[in-house]
Amino acid sequence: MLHTLLPTAVPIDVHATIDSVTGWDEAVAAAPVFYRLPFLKAFEIAPLHPVLRHAYLHNPQRGIAVPVTLQHGIDPMGVLGTHFPAARERPVLLSHVWHCYETVLPRADTHPDSAAAVLRTLRKLADRWDAGHFGFVNVPAHSPTAVALERLGMAPVPAENGHGLDLTPFRELDDYLATLASKPRRNLTHDLRRAQEAVVETEILAPAKADLDGFVALARATASKYGNADYYRPGIFQDFVLALGGCARVIELRRAGHLIASAITLLDQHRYHFWCVGVDYAAAPGFSPFYTVFADVMRDAIASGRSHLELGRRNPDFKRRYGLRATPLCAYIEAV
Repeated sequence: MLHTLLPTAVPIDVHATIDSVTGWDEAVAAAPVFYRLPFLKAFEIAPLHPVLRHAYLHNPQRGIAVPVTLQHGIDPMGVLGTHFPAARERPVLLSHVWHCYETVLPRADTHPDSAAAVLRTLRKLADRWDAGHFGFVNVPAHSPTAVALERLGMAPVPAENGHGLDLTPFRELDDYLATLASKPRRNLTHDLRRAQEAVVETEILAPAKADLDGFVALARATASKYGNADYYRPGIFQDFVLALGGCARVIELRRAGHLIASAITLLDQHRYHFWCVGVDYAAAPGFSPFYTVFADVMRDAIASGRSHLELGRRNPDFKRRYGLRATPLCAYIEAV
């Protein structure tokens, strides 16, 4: 343990590694997969973006469990450059990492004094580590976390939209298709039929069995169109996904042995996350490998028994057409 930062009405232990924390998963039982031990440990082993330092704020009695990272120059969504340009000049202390699209303060709605203690601790830690700014990114608007931070005087700025879908009405893919408007339903079923005619094969694999090198090649090619290929850093990304173990599944589509689509999905207690995807459109004439793998993700998500599907950020037009609900995400950042 690094130290206990005092004085606060609620003492908070600050740990340097997740392995040094006892009782973490109990505190985050209802939180997204990004707060579970496998994800946090994977980010220590193979950080998907550069990190100067890690810390974990913890008070098991109050259910406080907040991962933070000291970063410099990392701004994949343009939040810092747009709203806090001075924050790019020095390190910033943020919760959570940019690859997490749902930042939460566990039990913020039931323990408002705990949220205040977290904020004070974060400010002190930022000062100790010579950060210029500190705060929270990708907080769902109007969530208990957002309400708690705004009550403490932090002001939100828009970041992106997250997207999700309630899965509880569906027992199979056809139930979901029946909720769509005629044109998107027709387009999706057309691509599924053409993929079947092309003898596309689908496998759902554990990370250790999947072609992660193939995934990274596809994902980097897709992301390069948006100037974001380094979201998937070769070598590091594969190591990260392997470290996730049972929290992750990989859905691969192959045509004549060639990988045409690969999706990495994450699972927590209540949610199924369509986290990231790469596709090869040139290898799938006559149909979209993205639409096809999306349908396979939907099948697996419904079969998993989870109550909610999360599709993260970006590609809002597709997500709107296919019935996903947008949730504005906000950043709460202040100068030290």
